[in-house]
Amino acid sequence: MATIRTTKKMKKNIAIIVALISSIQFFGQNYRTEFLEYIETNDTIKQVEVLKKWEIASPNDPELFVSYFNYYFLKGNKEVLTVSTKEPKEDGFILKDSLNNTAGYLASEIYLDNSIIQKGIDKISEGIKLFPNRLDMRYGKIYTLGQIEDWDKFTSEIIKTIEYSKINNNQQQ
Repeated sequence: MATIRTTKKMKKNIAIIVALISSIQFFGQNYRTEFLEYIETNDTIKQVEVLKKWEIASPNDPELFVSYFNYYFLKGNKEVLTVSTKEPKEDGFILKDSLNNTAGYLASEIYLDNSIIQKGIDKISEGIKLFPNRLDMRYGKIYTLGQIEDWDKFTSEIIKTIEYSKINNNQQQ
């Protein structure tokens, strides 16, 4: 039966390695947690600050790409108040005239700013190149292409995902 002896120096080195790994994990998760807190409070200035610090500290962190993608997707979704004679798809208020006839509708609509959302698509595409097995990145990109109704790219991305799935035997990170 073999025994392993550890010296004081070896124990010290192991302790240092464990501390380094723990600190790397803590700080990596800290950026994500901090970013998510600022999403909850809709503080876009703080979101950008965290993303920039995160990018300097850990530019190849897959969660950084996901977070940039989420930042641009949320920033590109604008809620606008509309007054229209067409009945809204979602709930709204009916506007009546003095004779109690329907004169129009007041409703909230989501407007997608494709130029901002495209920045998110570009970021997630970078992430997919670096981490091709991250299906969440691929599915997020596909979902977003559907939201902006870019059906050619939507279809192409689904096909790429299926083809890649064959290559990596359906493995995901």
